Amino acid sequence: MASIRINKAKKKLQNGEVITVISGLQSSDIIDFLGPMGFDAAWIETEHGSVDWDTLGDMTRACDLWGMMSVTRVNSNDPGLITRTLDRGSMGIVVPHVNTREAAEQAAQSTKYSPLGYRGMFGGRQSFGVSDYFHQANDQTMVVVLLEEVEALDNLDEILTVPDIDVFFIAPSDLSQTMGHIGNAGHPDVLEAVDRAIAKIVGAGKVAGTLVNDGTVEAYAQKGVQYLMTSWNAWVARGAAELPLGPEGQGNQIIVSPLVGADDLQRHGHLAKTPSVYGRGLRDGAHRQESCLVHVDGAFYLALRAQAGICCLFGVPFLIHCTAKARTVSISPSKLTQSTKHRSRLIVTTG
Repeated sequence: MASIRINKAKKKLQNGEVITVISGLQSSDIIDFLGPMGFDAAWIETEHGSVDWDTLGDMTRACDLWGMMSVTRVNSNDPGLITRTLDRGSMGIVVPHVNTREAAEQAAQSTKYSPLGYRGMFGGRQSFGVSDYFHQANDQTMVVVLLEEVEALDNLDEILTVPDIDVFFIAPSDLSQTMGHIGNAGHPDVLEAVDRAIAKIVGAGKVAGTLVNDGTVEAYAQKGVQYLMTSWNAWVARGAAELPLGPEGQGNQIIVSPLVGADDLQRHGHLAKTPSVYGRGLRDGAHRQESCLVHVDGAFYLALRAQAGICCLFGVPFLIHCTAKARTVSISPSKLTQSTKHRSRLIVTTG
């Protein structure tokens, strides 16, 4: 017979150690890629995103292969949903929007077999080949409750009295929304509320968790946070932003050339994307901000408030072409040449 799989991440928390939990866009292949990097757990997202029951099973298997705990955020505090998620192999459950002691009790009891709770009596994949699974499973299952609303923080003292919850996780993004600072999780009021909640959780002898990044991870660890969750997506975005695309020390060349006409615009218009380069256009020599179509390394971008989608120079529609990555492009009358006035092209060097 097989032995029950040990939840190493849960054991580390019980020993007072810190664990790192990797989140972001996940699949079984991505988890396999992240597996050798030493994370304690992988956060599987089913409240948001496209994970279904089939892919959930594959993702939890990938975690098992690499010795990571699979911890899955469900989309509601529903006993049947929690039971099925555990049956698909998840070693931990993240329950959203836990605002009261009663909600915390339901989350914990839905995750545990009797006498601690009322999880449905079907062990699922983690039980196969394990003798006496139902008497051992409670010790290996992790319960994480998300405290992501002002109401939860107001009721935190009562929530902390609920047994069998492994992690009390402060979610700053949703919290900022309920505090009136939507989209600004870094607002001083939000950060202060997060710090107060962490101090209360740690002071009660419980495990605190929150979202961290490269700039905050050490500070939160020093405040006693043991469950440190971060997303790999931000690392990719930062790496892409720092990728050098032009010759060092030579600046960026901005080539301005005329569009043929409306047909040209229609042909390229479907390629318009979120602006990555911003142009300051001119109309009839007047220095004013205009929208323009920007071409960067073979892709067209719609810059600023594009209506016709072009920049006019001396009444002529022009296309701005960037041979290297540019930040803010400012084309002033002093940089216009005779060739521009004759509807040829202009090369402007920036930065």
